[in-house]
Amino acid sequence: MRNGRYVKVLTETFFLATPEQLMFTHLPLNEAWQSQSTPHLSKAQFEAMPGLEPAFFHLGISGEDAWRQMNAADFGGGFVRTYDLPYHIAVVQQAPLSYRLRAEHALQFAIRSDTFQQMAILQNDHWTAMDKGDREFRLNFVPREGGDLLVVGKKPGAAEFTAILGYRVTQ
Repeated sequence: MRNGRYVKVLTETFFLATPEQLMFTHLPLNEAWQSQSTPHLSKAQFEAMPGLEPAFFHLGISGEDAWRQMNAADFGGGFVRTYDLPYHIAVVQQAPLSYRLRAEHALQFAIRSDTFQQMAILQNDHWTAMDKGDREFRLNFVPREGGDLLVVGKKPGAAEFTAILGYRVTQ
C-alpha cells in the first residue's frame, strides 16, 4: 500500500518454493494438498507456528531445517530475523535458526557468498570479522553478553555493511 492505494510489487518469495517452505505461510483447505514430507498440519497447529520473514528461505535455509528447529526442545519460539536481500546473495551453510540465543554458548556461522567481500558479527558496538575462504565466510563465536547480535556483510565499493541475520542474546 502506498498513499492508501494497492501497488503491485514483483517478489521472488514464492517462486519455486518447496512444499516444506510453503507450509509456513500457506495452509490448503484440503489436507490432501499438503504435499510436504514433514507431518501434515491441522489449522490450529498452522496458526500456532512462528512467523517467518519472506527472505528466510532466500538465504538457502531449507523448510526441513526450519521444521526440525521449530520442533527442537531448545527452540525459543521464534526464528532468526532475516533481511530483504536478493535471492541467494548469501547462502547460510550453518547458523542458529532460533532468534533467541544464550550468552556464553558457542555459535558456528558459515555463509557462502560471491557478492560480499567482508562479513562480520556486530554485537553491542563490538565487531568480530569472519574468516573468508574461497567463497565462504566462517566464524566460531561465543557472545559474552546479552543484546542484539547481527551478521553483516559488505559489498565491494559499498560505504556500509548490510544486515543478513539478526538475533537477540540473553544472559
